[in-house]
Amino acid sequence: MVYGLVAAAVVALVALGLWVSTQQKLAASNQRIKDVETDSESKIQKLNSELSSAEASAASASKKSEDLKSEKLRLSSELETAESKLAATKTELTSATSSVDKLTSELDEIRIERDRLETSLTDLKQSAVKAQEREAAEALNGSGPIRAATLWDLELSRSARTWRTSVATNPDIQKTPFDDAENPVRTAVEIEAAALREDVGASVRVDWKAGTIDDPARCHLVLRLAQEMMATAAREASPTKLTVEGDDEVSLQIEPDGEADDSVITLSPPKITSDLITASDRGLIVTLGVENSEEASDQTEAVTSEA
Repeated sequence: MVYGLVAAAVVALVALGLWVSTQQKLAASNQRIKDVETDSESKIQKLNSELSSAEASAASASKKSEDLKSEKLRLSSELETAESKLAATKTELTSATSSVDKLTSELDEIRIERDRLETSLTDLKQSAVKAQEREAAEALNGSGPIRAATLWDLELSRSARTWRTSVATNPDIQKTPFDDAENPVRTAVEIEAAALREDVGASVRVDWKAGTIDDPARCHLVLRLAQEMMATAAREASPTKLTVEGDDEVSLQIEPDGEADDSVITLSPPKITSDLITASDRGLIVTLGVENSEEASDQTEAVTSEA
């Protein structure tokens, strides 16, 4: 029985030792569990914090992504608009370039046409000036029927009036010496000499040896020279004569009239500077050369204005 109690005590002690050891182990295990739980909670809190941070970052990234997508869409739209404008601008530029090229070509054509017109205008002006000069020269030298013929007709009318007032015995007679004259300039010169005899008593005779002169301007010039020379010779006391001779060149000379008269005419001829009209230093002699149209025109004007 004692052994039974001892055995029981031993068993009890063993059981108690086991229980104590178990309790110690359990306490250690609980402590470890607490430590693990504490560590887990710390890790969970950390993970939760990191998760929250990650979620916040994800939300921020998502928002940024949305913003970037929106910006991308906006930029894409602006790019399309810019590309459309660029295409339109290129089209306009191409059209403008084409228009500029066309306008440049037209401008070049206009300049060429302008230069051609200016050249034509210059040529026309030069032609007009030459035509006017030619017409003026022709009019004064007899080639132009209006001026030369009109001046000569007026000179013949004046000469006919001189004949009626100074020479004719009947001033009212209608017929004049020019009506049947074959050489009107000779008739006019002779009328001038007769008028000098009747008006101032000058003895001036005409000795006509030249041929017939048909050119109105040349007729006018010969008559005016004869008038001036006979008016100068009228101052001589002795009789004088005007000798007219020549065909191409017409010579007018005032010389004494009389076979026995050996006097010398010392009067000076009219002062006319001209290559066409030549005055002799041997007396009152004037030679009318072959006519140059411009020179004849100038001299006709000169002697007409003196009248």
